[in-house]
Amino acid sequence: MERELSNDHDRRPKTRLRVGAIDYLNARPLVVSLDPDGDPPLEIENHRPSVLAERLARGELDVALVPVVTCVDPAHDWRVLPGISISSWGPVRSIRLYHRAPLESVRRVALDTSSRTSVILTRLLFAKRWGARPGFEPVDPATLRTKVLRDAREPGDAGAFDAALVIGDDALSCGRFPGWDEVDVGLEWTSFTGLPFVYAVWACRVPPGGEDELPPDLAERFLAARWRGFARIDEIVARGRRPDGLSEAECRDYLARTIRYDLGPAEIEGLETFLSLARGEGILPRGGSLRFLGARFAGIA
Repeated sequence: MERELSNDHDRRPKTRLRVGAIDYLNARPLVVSLDPDGDPPLEIENHRPSVLAERLARGELDVALVPVVTCVDPAHDWRVLPGISISSWGPVRSIRLYHRAPLESVRRVALDTSSRTSVILTRLLFAKRWGARPGFEPVDPATLRTKVLRDAREPGDAGAFDAALVIGDDALSCGRFPGWDEVDVGLEWTSFTGLPFVYAVWACRVPPGGEDELPPDLAERFLAARWRGFARIDEIVARGRRPDGLSEAECRDYLARTIRYDLGPAEIEGLETFLSLARGEGILPRGGSLRFLGARFAGIA
């Protein structure tokens, strides 16, 4: 197959799809059954969610598992593959907000830089659910665990954070820290809205010639891999790296009962609600729409 799936300035034909994935436990069921030797062949690489979005935008990837908010950026001509997401309905367990002051009194929050969607959701919850408008500062994940959450200073002291957002496998293995309480961000969203929350989706770049230049079975191929991967959870847990401190049973329960991989009507409603609220609060800019490969959901705009 000779299709151009890179940026607009690269006119050389390509025979492989460059796929960007995440080496988090919750993403493995979506990736493990992607056949790299299919038609077209796949070249799969792992990065943090925020990095995947940057690489997709630069044309260094053709398909990537990206934070959902990056798909509504009007600068991106991306299509979401339908039917697949990383989402939760209730607790998510892998997005934790630690706090050592009452949430309504928090003044300074350290934000894990790994995922933009989780950061925006946290900012939205502070504004709409907890009635606070603290300052937010990006902090790399290693510093969050080794310094911020081990800081002995009292909340309110100069230079001290009184809340910290931890994301992904780090959150699963973080445990408790003396003097800190914690909330599950996914649970807080569902308690607030009654809806699921969508964190990440597969998105693809549209070639200069339009969707017709994409492999015709692209969406079906990734959807089939999602179902095969979910059926292999026991194998994923037994053979793959586990977050520190989690048993095989805990990992299986997390993948089978906590994380959801659907993108159906309830998830779309949750996504619409999130985008509307975030735009209303000025946390996300207005404009841009979430477009699906082969279809458009008019309510998301």
